[in-house]
Amino acid sequence: MLPFIGFAMAIYSIYLFLLSKIHLGTVLPFFIGLGFIGYGLFADNLWQFAAQKPFLSASIKVFFGLFWLWLISVFVFFGKISTITHQNQQTTPSVIIVLGSRANQGIPSLALKNRLDTAFTVHQNHPNAWILVTGGVDFGETISEAQAMANYLKTTYQIDGQKILLEDKSTSTQLNLENSLPILQTKQLNKQSPIIIVTSDFHAPRTRLIAQKQGFDNFTITSAPTPLQTRYHSWLREYFAFISGFILNEY
Repeated sequence: MLPFIGFAMAIYSIYLFLLSKIHLGTVLPFFIGLGFIGYGLFADNLWQFAAQKPFLSASIKVFFGLFWLWLISVFVFFGKISTITHQNQQTTPSVIIVLGSRANQGIPSLALKNRLDTAFTVHQNHPNAWILVTGGVDFGETISEAQAMANYLKTTYQIDGQKILLEDKSTSTQLNLENSLPILQTKQLNKQSPIIIVTSDFHAPRTRLIAQKQGFDNFTITSAPTPLQTRYHSWLREYFAFISGFILNEY
């Protein structure tokens, strides 16, 4: 059974690689899948060899113990993420901030399209609000996420380009918000101005913590759905982002 699970994990990761989704949330399952395949096929040989070397045998047992503890923590995190709901409070925003995500050759990924579609729905209810799109240039790309997002809003929904502001230097959620402030200030807005932040559902909890840490105190978050085909890999990536954010004191 384990080799089949590993094979499925590896193949699905390769499928996501072909969609240019190469990050910890896809690379790690690929190697875990290979590990499952190898262990499933050669477990007997491994333990027979380790039985002759007590230190190696003990080390393998410790490794597997730590691995299963880590895996349990991942499933607990997934459980928390899957049950989080966000009540979008009624507010009249001065600006709608859309957090960036991957764009391939200037074309927003499905997850990013969902964010932009959600932002458009919000903008329909608040047509006087600015739309601030955020995100720098991804590795291997020439167009920033922000520019790709602006192009999508203008061509898909015919939103007036004069209503769209671009923050095109950031490479993280923390910088999305941090770099947005000077742009807001050019429109006489600040951290106390009413803001709606649009991001993916799984990303909303960490976004809230980061925004609060930076002093934004009059914002609400509107969540966009995460595509099923990338959902669990995105959750795994977010698992590590929560850890790194804590270490880097982002929230």
